[in-house]
Amino acid sequence: MRSADDSHELFRAMFPDSKVAEKFSLGKTKASYLINYGLAKFFAKQLEDKLKSTESFVICFDESMNRVVQRGQMDLVVRYFDDSTNQVITKYLTSVFLGRATAADLLAKFKEGIAGLPRSKVMQISMDGPSVNWSFLDKYEDDLTQEDTEEKLLHIGSCGLHVINGAFQTGHQQSGWKINGVLRAMYRLFKDVPARRALFTELTGCKTFPKKFCQIRWTANASVADAALKLYDSVCKFVKEERKLPKGLSSVAVIKESSADPLFKAKLACFASIAKATEGFLTKFQSPAPMAPFLYDDITDLMRNLMQRVVKSNVLEAADTPRKLIAIDLQDNKNLLSRDKVGIGIGAVSEMAKAKCSDLQKMEFQMQVRKFIIALIQKTVERSPLKYKATRAISCISPSLILYNRTTSEARMTDLLQMLHDLGRITSTEADDAKAKFCELCASAKSKHKEQFDSFNKEEQNLDNFYSKIFAGDEKQVPLWKVVKMVLILSHGNAAVESGFSVNKAILVENMEEETIVAQRIVFDAIRVTGMDVTKIDISKKMIGYVRQSHSAYQSAKQLKKEKQVAEEKHASEERKRKATIASLQQQKKQKLAELKAEAAAIDSKIASIELGNRPH
Repeated sequence: MRSADDSHELFRAMFPDSKVAEKFSLGKTKASYLINYGLAKFFAKQLEDKLKSTESFVICFDESMNRVVQRGQMDLVVRYFDDSTNQVITKYLTSVFLGRATAADLLAKFKEGIAGLPRSKVMQISMDGPSVNWSFLDKYEDDLTQEDTEEKLLHIGSCGLHVINGAFQTGHQQSGWKINGVLRAMYRLFKDVPARRALFTELTGCKTFPKKFCQIRWTANASVADAALKLYDSVCKFVKEERKLPKGLSSVAVIKESSADPLFKAKLACFASIAKATEGFLTKFQSPAPMAPFLYDDITDLMRNLMQRVVKSNVLEAADTPRKLIAIDLQDNKNLLSRDKVGIGIGAVSEMAKAKCSDLQKMEFQMQVRKFIIALIQKTVERSPLKYKATRAISCISPSLILYNRTTSEARMTDLLQMLHDLGRITSTEADDAKAKFCELCASAKSKHKEQFDSFNKEEQNLDNFYSKIFAGDEKQVPLWKVVKMVLILSHGNAAVESGFSVNKAILVENMEEETIVAQRIVFDAIRVTGMDVTKIDISKKMIGYVRQSHSAYQSAKQLKKEKQVAEEKHASEERKRKATIASLQQQKKQKLAELKAEAAAIDSKIASIELGNRPH
């Protein structure tokens, strides 16, 4: 905020003949309240009004640790269809802050975050997959039931990106390779040590260095493993021959241990090969574009691609549907390739051939690869969106499915319409009308709209743009367009929320308050949606009105904060007095009890003395 302090002098120098520039003033405090109580309030109200006018929207959430306020920060992002632009919009909604993160805490804070919005319009809640989140979702749906809300949530599973990343990590653990430890050790060995880098280049002639291993995105480490494979021999040579390395350096110990494994490079190459097989899916689905309709087919393709490495070809050919594919028993050796035919990757085959090791070691390596891939597949299937009927149903609007498999597409649309009707999202009349119009669309895909369907490429075109050209403005298509828009806004992953974590990190400064964090995120996001072009933001009279009122809103907030602080101090003072009074009374009670105890002991002594004197001699 202090960067605004000298702006008035700059504007006067730039515009010496301007009376506006001459009177302009801006400082740290004004910049702060203009954002917090002016622009942020305006953009938040603008988004709230937009969401209230839409038919439905999706809420995505995720939590991260905020190191300034020292609390968990739950960011809420909303997806909705903007009829003015005919696009799916993903925007930051707000953040709520929590200490503990039980399911009950998440529910309370989530409801706080969406307060003011119609809960009946929340069509889906997108999240990653820890158990506490599923428990939260159960509690949220119970809460909806208690409110007797007709509209229910649509489920297509947790974030597919997290599922694949977690499954890859599980596969690696099953193999027992510890590739991650070696990749981290190679990176740490040269991180922030220019002298060591110079020695490495001097000894090996190598001018490139290991890349950083990403612990939270395992499948993004294909390039890290590839780079490490090229450098591995040089790094091992450096560790072995360089005498100036500090003794007891953990990175050195890890690398030396790995060098004792003759098949480590083969494992590294195989790790990279499997990571590359999953990387394409993750790259594609990190987009904020409408991608949910492609989840079913793309995860199926990924599963089939991975299974080709370990499953017999005749078994795969028999599994001609996704349901049959995920039903293949990977624990039954009858379905699996023999260990010498397991697809370890071209690079791994070369490295294994060069390795000086026994046939037994090679056999163990091949079995480890099989364990890796089977565990990866099983974990993906266990948490996969493929298990949800809705994931299959929403694929009905995939242009390629409509064009080449009309029967399947129409059947899936029927399932989708039934689901939406049962969830209270559409009426029976709307469902019947939408079904009729969809059948017409399928028929016209090879005639009237043939060129559009033929040329559609999901890598280059967005589904919202594609369908808006077909439906927008056509009153006859309203029932079907309503259903398609519901599908388009569905979240296929939590990438939009997680990308905001880097924004959070960038705006944080010491002592920043929670309200300021939220306000800056709201304003930044309003600019981000324009493509970071502030000239595209409409400076309306309403915005100017909010900005003009920001000072009075700031003063009111400051007064409320002061009153709250006084009330809290008064309450704390009264609490201290109450505790002091209780402590004093407890002390008095203790003293009285001690006195009574002493008196009682004296009386007991007298009684004993009398009783002793009355006894016969």
